[in-house]
Amino acid sequence: MNYATLNVLSGPLHGQTLRLHQREMTIGCDDACDLKLHGYSSLAARHARLVWDGQHFQVRDLSGDGGTGAWIEGRSAPRHAPPRHAPPRNVTPPPTTHTLLPSSNEPDNESATTGPGSLRAGECIELGDFVARLWLPQGGPQFVDAIVVDARSVAVSPSVQVSTVARSAAVSNLKFIRSVVTAFCVTLICLAGVWRLTSSLNGTLEKDTMAAAQVRETAPLNSPRGTPVYNLSPEIAEKAKAATVFIARRVSGGWMSGSGFVTGDGYRLVTNRHVVVDDTGQPQPCLLVFNCGTAQQSQQEIQASSIKLAPQLAGEEFNSDLAVISLTTYVAAPLPMGRAEDLTVASTVYALGFPMNLGMLPDNNTLPAVAVAAESVDRLQQGAAYGTTAVTILQLGGAVTHGNSGGPVINEYGQVVGVISRGDTATGTAFAVPSVYVNALL
Repeated sequence: MNYATLNVLSGPLHGQTLRLHQREMTIGCDDACDLKLHGYSSLAARHARLVWDGQHFQVRDLSGDGGTGAWIEGRSAPRHAPPRHAPPRNVTPPPTTHTLLPSSNEPDNESATTGPGSLRAGECIELGDFVARLWLPQGGPQFVDAIVVDARSVAVSPSVQVSTVARSAAVSNLKFIRSVVTAFCVTLICLAGVWRLTSSLNGTLEKDTMAAAQVRETAPLNSPRGTPVYNLSPEIAEKAKAATVFIARRVSGGWMSGSGFVTGDGYRLVTNRHVVVDDTGQPQPCLLVFNCGTAQQSQQEIQASSIKLAPQLAGEEFNSDLAVISLTTYVAAPLPMGRAEDLTVASTVYALGFPMNLGMLPDNNTLPAVAVAAESVDRLQQGAAYGTTAVTILQLGGAVTHGNSGGPVINEYGQVVGVISRGDTATGTAFAVPSVYVNALL
């Protein structure tokens, strides 16, 4: 089932994913809560209640007057009921958190209609020192009436306990559900057999085979670990594509091509070091093509003096594979930088670039358009970087080619969380330089 989830960003459960499997759930440290959280010092016994209204989760503050309160992106959730247990702790409410998307001059009509207690996809909820971000599956979340828990399966995170009443109700419902499902499956098998027999008698088996082949042709290619959920809005995708740039460098007998993206103040373009340097490691003049493959396509030649290389870090040769090109004109709205630390394993990101290495540029100036590929996060390894703990290895479950080098890896909000650097088509894996190293270079 496609559940809504809370991706925990703080405390002892940092990095874990908690399922919101019911339409109404209570969060706190009390045994009776649907989501019982351990180790959070400023979390009330029954801190907040989340109620699905068909579009968003309505957050109702249960922590009591003077307590830590429930906050959504800096907005205070409405009070709902007096505390049932110990009096709330007197903790200063958290400061307003940064928004996930760049600020806009246009009014937020959705916020005006949903109210301060509406928790939307991508927003952070803060309950004392517990902070988590909401993720909603494409098409909306699914729910169950009770959690099925026995000796062999656990429906939620190990840190979340299920009450005895919910467990006994789930076991009772399970027997009935199993009988219904079994009968339904038997019926489907019988119907499928009859349909196959009829199709073969009518000579339609060949059409059936052609339809199956078409399904295989339209399925994603590089998805050995499961197909990621494509949840990127058309507006964000178009903005990211407009900011992604085709880069070509002359080599012996032709051209070497790669990708890059506009970020910062709009006059800086980030790419890989190996895209813009020769065999001696020195920057070389390059050709930049903007809006590649569209009617608005334009190009600009840049000199080696416009290229700034990332410093070579001892033991960090891979994460030093970065360069910044200074632009003289404003060509596209820059992509905002995000945080690879906010990702979780198996979450979906999007790699942009030009997945081919053109040995010769076409004489008719016709170049490929930027490609967008949904990839799953296979590995996140944290370590020390620039005096802090950050993601130092970002591995994706999708193959890339040389032309992808330097292209941005973005989250569903259009924020850059990494830069594609290398990939292995044989194993179907790719690696990206995490955002912490890009921010240090900018």
